[in-house]
Amino acid sequence: MSLSALQCIMNPDIVLRLAHTQLLPVIKKAPVIVSTTSTTVGLRWDAWSEEDDIGDPPLVGYDVFVMEDGDWVMDQRANQLTTSAIVSNLTPDTDYRFGVAAVREGTGGTGPMSHTNNTITLCRKPSASPTGLQVSAINHKELEVTWEHLPSKSAECRSGVTNYMIYYAPTGSTSSNSILVRNDTSSYTLGGLDTYLNYTIQLTASNKDEESDRSSETIGKTLEEVAPSPINVAIPRSTTSSFTVSWSTPLPSNINGNIQKYIIRYQQTDPVVNGDYTSEEVLNGAFEGEHTVVDLPREINYTVQVQTVNVAGSSNWSEPVNAKTIQSAN
Repeated sequence: MSLSALQCIMNPDIVLRLAHTQLLPVIKKAPVIVSTTSTTVGLRWDAWSEEDDIGDPPLVGYDVFVMEDGDWVMDQRANQLTTSAIVSNLTPDTDYRFGVAAVREGTGGTGPMSHTNNTITLCRKPSASPTGLQVSAINHKELEVTWEHLPSKSAECRSGVTNYMIYYAPTGSTSSNSILVRNDTSSYTLGGLDTYLNYTIQLTASNKDEESDRSSETIGKTLEEVAPSPINVAIPRSTTSSFTVSWSTPLPSNINGNIQKYIIRYQQTDPVVNGDYTSEEVLNGAFEGEHTVVDLPREINYTVQVQTVNVAGSSNWSEPVNAKTIQSAN
């Protein structure tokens, strides 16, 4: 369509004078924008009415007019007498104005353009994910996450990145947690985590309309803390010169940290003697254990306790249990 023809359509007085004996159909109301994507806009408008609107029939259809960033760039004929259209092949994140005109049969039958309605097409999904993701342990409950800001060009939106999203979960978990982070920061401390546990962490960047793909996974592990005391301490066997002590550790197993060893201490209680505890180390990193104390006199009572030692330190002693060497093997 030529510029002069478009100027005529935009000027009702000129259009009406072009129809010497019959009036061209007039639509005054602006079309309604019913949907918007990054490359399409859906429009709906009121049908031209022979009884209620200016102009003469017969009507053969409607023309949709599109202005992009201040310039009229296209007109699109709607199919027959439908009162809706999808305008496609638009540019993402761009200002558009839309108008509609009724068309009667014959050359020069396009009526004046209606009032217009404006919208902005949506932004595309960011073309890249955040990079430089690093995770470091602060303590047994917190991990610090840092990353590099997404370049403005990769945001695919004039308004740039609006926020970052951190996704995190215990490694191997089927569900994840998420934290929304402002666009002006490049670090965040995740809190309320479990002790001495691996977490899988990913990051996304969002513009005002879309979220990027997730970044590559990065693993971080919280620090250990002093383990809780061993539990289920028992004396399953005794002989004339020994007793065996067994124990386990509380669940979940990660709260025990990286176990280095256990310490068994025992003290004679009957007959009562004045003396310190005797201790023995068990170099065992498992979450349960068993140890036999040997070379003891027969028929002596002892009180026995167990302690867990990990990299963070030594636990409290377990609740004491009683052990006794027997008088005879028969």
